[in-house]
Amino acid sequence: MTRSSANNVGPEISAETFAARERDWRNGAIVYQVLVDRFAPSARLEDKRGLYPAPKVLRDWTEAPQPGNYLVDERLNSQELDFWGGDLASLLSRLDHVESLGADVLYLNPIHLAYTNHKYDALDFQKISPEFGDRTDFVRLAADVHARGMKLVLDGVFNHMGRNAPIFQDAITNPDSVWRNWFAIGPQYTGGARVWTGYQNLPELNLANPAVRAYLYEDPTSVLRSYLRDGADGWRLDTAFE
Repeated sequence: MTRSSANNVGPEISAETFAARERDWRNGAIVYQVLVDRFAPSARLEDKRGLYPAPKVLRDWTEAPQPGNYLVDERLNSQELDFWGGDLASLLSRLDHVESLGADVLYLNPIHLAYTNHKYDALDFQKISPEFGDRTDFVRLAADVHARGMKLVLDGVFNHMGRNAPIFQDAITNPDSVWRNWFAIGPQYTGGARVWTGYQNLPELNLANPAVRAYLYEDPTSVLRSYLRDGADGWRLDTAFE
């Protein structure tokens, strides 16, 4: 008797299907998540101080995060501009620790160029925030992760960008902008554009626009594919349901 005839839930799943699932590194992996700014202190902190201009604040590594206040002009909370200075190089220096915990996957919160400490407000997906390093640092990190038999997963924040993104600023100020249809812009939206969950610093991308999809993942030079070529093994999609 098959499962479908017994309880009408479908045919039996073959042993090979289960074996294929077991071979897929995404199934059952132990994942270690890192917010790069807060994971390990940078050895080049003094050289990086110029990367945190006001209203950003570079905190002492021993300081504990504190509640912030809303900055009207910035359209975000001040605690989003508190930095501790970690970077990709300091993360690489602590991979022994991650490996010792038995992790199969290292998953990084966003590392692309953005204004805040959490980097969910992208200015340019193709660039890495200089506080963290550059693409060379990323390639080096990926190589070390792979040498340890682990995988590297990045955070794909493709639902929205940051209000400070040059393409968004051009789109919202210029009705004839080539970027106008990359976002949902109009007087019906508070602040002039559709944003993620009411956060005015996070204007949503128009994923119905073929040019946006091409830029993010379809073209050979797209954001998703270029980081895979540089060593990323996969992506976690932020607000995937959207």
